[in-house]
Amino acid sequence: MIRLNSVLSVLIVTFGVAHAGYSFLGRAHPTSGAYFSTGLFLMSDGSSTPVSIRMQLKSNSLYEYIQVGAWYQDYFRDVDAHIAGNLKLKNISSNSSKVTAPPSYSDEDIVFNNAYNSKPGTLLTLYTLPHDKDTLCFYIKELNKVRCFGQNRSRELHP
Repeated sequence: MIRLNSVLSVLIVTFGVAHAGYSFLGRAHPTSGAYFSTGLFLMSDGSSTPVSIRMQLKSNSLYEYIQVGAWYQDYFRDVDAHIAGNLKLKNISSNSSKVTAPPSYSDEDIVFNNAYNSKPGTLLTLYTLPHDKDTLCFYIKELNKVRCFGQNRSRELHP
């Protein structure tokens, strides 16, 4: 009888832990839809450059459009995994403005981030940060940066 109680207790605890783990890991990924952000690229020399970003989440894909002045870059990414609201993205393709030359940056972080982001097959891990219902904030592990997006479009962002 004691052996049966021990087995049942272990099973109950095991199923309880499994249920808690499934509930935590099975949370839905961020809400699909369009998100916008405007801000500044801060350079290591103290200068700044205005930037506008649009991100479109749709089931298992993500489109990102980054505009700096008249130049832009867009990225198409697949969602490789989503666990507890966090995303692992795989870059499928990127395209840049053919009409306007890209800004020339001497800042190593921005040059690295652009080169890393533009390469097909690269992975980005986005950790969801606490936010209110109208914003979406991520910490991007590979780039060591935080990005926050809102659902209201800025007038500065085109297409």
